[in-house]
Amino acid sequence: MLRQIDRVINDLKGQVEQFKTQFGTPITIGSVGINVAQSYVSFEGPGRSYSTTGQGKHKHPYQDADEAERRLRHLAQQYFDEFLVLRFDEPILRLSLSLGSMPSV
Repeated sequence: MLRQIDRVINDLKGQVEQFKTQFGTPITIGSVGINVAQSYVSFEGPGRSYSTTGQGKHKHPYQDADEAERRLRHLAQQYFDEFLVLRFDEPILRLSLSLGSMPSV
């Protein structure tokens, strides 16, 4: 998670700059979801999946969550009028299925 945090922060800041360039002084609201699950499996194409191990570069989401939130609040929050951080630990697939956006398996 932390490997991507700088890109996320830069994207958030870039969005605000774009809005201000085009619209002057818009009301800006940032919302970020942080995965705090005990484990995670990344699917990166057919037959390629990687599970977190909790060690080295493969930490479980909950292990990076506090630092990710700290960085977001410190480096991105200042650019927004309101900034929401939402923590989740529900697998995305299960959440999507419960919302009815994907067919049942």
